[in-house]
Order: sequence, then structure tokens, then C-alpha cells
Amino acid sequence: MSLSREQAKAMVMEQMNMSEEEFAQREEWVKQNCTCANCPSYTPEEAALGFCWPSIGMSEIITEEKGCICGGCPVYTEAKLTLSYYCTKDSEITQKMSSDSGM
Repeated sequence: MSLSREQAKAMVMEQMNMSEEEFAQREEWVKQNCTCANCPSYTPEEAALGFCWPSIGMSEIITEEKGCICGGCPVYTEAKLTLSYYCTKDSEITQKMSSDSGM
């Protein structure tokens, strides 16, 4: 099962007991603290940041994995994330849900 961004967002909001406003505030924090722009896989054509966040999800522009710095990102640490290459593989919750369903 592949989650849509809206489904992933709803799951995170439920798990973290967040309102829409809290979710939006957290998303802004993610964008401000994300280190994606410094990653070797990031491309100048991409404008988005925070691919680990469920309502942002993977890039439609970044396709090549040239290295990943997610593990050193403050968002990664704060959110206790465990995966990598969110820009090409989607948000943490989407990857985990896909993995759990055997896909």
C-alpha cells in the first residue's frame, strides 16, 4: 500500500495528536531547519525542502542518489527518523507503510 501525502499527513497528525495548525507550524519548522539544500543529491532546480515530512514527500525533480546527509540533519534528530534518501524514496511514514505491507 502506498500512502498519498494526505493519508500520510492524517496518520502523523493522529499519531502525534496534532491539529491542522500544529501540523502546519511543524512543517514550517521542518523547512527552516532542514539541511536538504546542502546534500549532494539536491539539485539547483529543486525548490522544496523537508522531504521527510509527510505533506512534502519525495521530490519530483531529484532522481539521482549522489549521497545522503539526512542523518546529520536537526530535523532527522528531533523527529527520531531512521531512514534516508527521503528526496527519492518519500517520507519516513510512507516508506515504513510501504515496507510493512510487503511492497
